[in-house]
Amino acid sequence: DNIRLLKIGRKDCFVFSFGCLVCWGCTPSEVRLARTALTPFLRKPLTSADTDEDQLSIDCREGRVGDIRLSGHDPPVFERLALAYALAQSVRLGSLETRIDRSIACTRNIPAVMAATGEVGLSSKYVTQKLGEIFVLRNQVNLETDIIDTPALIWEYSSYEPLYESCRLHLEIDRRLEIVNQRFEVMQDLFDLLEQELNDRHATRLELVVVFLCAFDALAMFIRLCVRYLLPPITHKLQRIADGNATTSQPPPAEDPGHEGHEALSFARTPVLAALCWAGEVLVARPLAA
Repeated sequence: DNIRLLKIGRKDCFVFSFGCLVCWGCTPSEVRLARTALTPFLRKPLTSADTDEDQLSIDCREGRVGDIRLSGHDPPVFERLALAYALAQSVRLGSLETRIDRSIACTRNIPAVMAATGEVGLSSKYVTQKLGEIFVLRNQVNLETDIIDTPALIWEYSSYEPLYESCRLHLEIDRRLEIVNQRFEVMQDLFDLLEQELNDRHATRLELVVVFLCAFDALAMFIRLCVRYLLPPITHKLQRIADGNATTSQPPPAEDPGHEGHEALSFARTPVLAALCWAGEVLVARPLAA
């Protein structure tokens, strides 16, 4: 189900479901013809920058042993398929390597900027997007494609497995996979550090906001206490001086004690301001009453 055979004249072209085309013994014009025939069936085609091409030349002349040995000049179709499958995996990995290299190039200057400035000049959205890109690429390398595992077709026709393995070894697929995963780990460590730094910075900002609100609330309460307990006596004394009747002036009307107790109780319900309410009562209200 993952492989289709496309004939260009009498030549074989193998089409793989993970987006690779392997042409056997085709000229450049025949390769272009095969690609044109497949264009209408492409889903989510890659850009030209993400496309990878490779060419594998096999010399079967007598007296010369190549890196990959075939049974003859015109090998059977399953022998071609085993070789084509390994080449398709290599090309698919090469396309992912190109995208990974581009992501690394975009983040290469981040550690240098952090070392020079001592701070992270990136937004949380940018860091989250880059983390998402890393996970998408890592899933494509390790989970969504058949790059790592030996295909079921090779397991079924085990006589062609040595040819498949020799081709993978020649193309260094396993070694390249190891290097790609090491790059993923380095990039993920970097962005995990950036995410932690941004979270700490956000938490610090929230703490400053809470401190500011508490300070503002305390200031508002202090002003309210001053207006309630200091302003009426001062206003009354100024009125007595203005009227010239300091001996006969009446004391300021007392407020409703029930209302006063209710407000004091409401002040005390605020944990941060309970101590301030008590201090205002002791230092302001009682001396004035005396």
